[in-house]
Amino acid sequence: MSLLLASLLLYQNNRSVPLPDRTDLTNAYNKSVAWVIENQVELLQDDNSVLWKFLYESARITKDPELTKLAQTYIKERIHPRSVKQYYFDPYAAIRIDPASLEHFPDYNLFMLYGLSCSPTLESLPLIQKQFSDDFCFWNPIASPCTTHQLIAVKFIQKRQCDTLAAANELEVALLKDITRQLTIDPRMGDVYIQRAMMLMVSGAYDNIKPVWIRKIVDHQLADGSWTNFDPLFSVGNDLFFGFSYWLLDIREPKANFHTTAQAVYLMALLIDSYDDMAHN
Repeated sequence: MSLLLASLLLYQNNRSVPLPDRTDLTNAYNKSVAWVIENQVELLQDDNSVLWKFLYESARITKDPELTKLAQTYIKERIHPRSVKQYYFDPYAAIRIDPASLEHFPDYNLFMLYGLSCSPTLESLPLIQKQFSDDFCFWNPIASPCTTHQLIAVKFIQKRQCDTLAAANELEVALLKDITRQLTIDPRMGDVYIQRAMMLMVSGAYDNIKPVWIRKIVDHQLADGSWTNFDPLFSVGNDLFFGFSYWLLDIREPKANFHTTAQAVYLMALLIDSYDDMAHN
């Protein structure tokens, strides 16, 4: 039974379908931004600058006035003027980076900060150098967002033109191949799935993207415009579903998740902006 289910999910995840039309993507984007704006008071309490970077970039692409205003509110109200997080929104912030004060940062956040700042101080750290290896994430080759986190940093390095640009370009090739493989063999919808598709779009790897992956993401948008970090398979009654959570099978009600939704907003913005290029692939 489990083998049959796995085979069905893999088939559904890789079947041939047309790319959703631009209207569907625009509607999904508008609904998701409406959810963000409606819930902004609560969302502004979330201090994950990477998510706000995604919304900031979405607003820049679409020139959405409400989303632009909200992103600017986050920067003004939630980031101290001398915080290294300023680099997410101003790569030339010229704020001193002290590695000793960043010991609480996850390794991928340090790598992203290096990519945003090109800090020689960070570049010299062994933890940064290790993340230029394409086997840095080998410890969890399927479930983890580790390789997408690496790629986010790589895109920052490329945009900022750090001294490590050549190494970043070489690493990008391996990461794109691995992320495409992950999307092909891991059909579980949720945060990591959307992040993988988002990073293929950020990288302009349109040939790697199967239209069915975009179709699945659009179809999993909740009625309120958000996305959930849960992949419901079938209903068990009382608004509860059996399905995939981040690591395990679970029974729960699909509910809005800001982390997942922020990435989906950015993905929709990228798809709308590059729709003609996508449609011709």
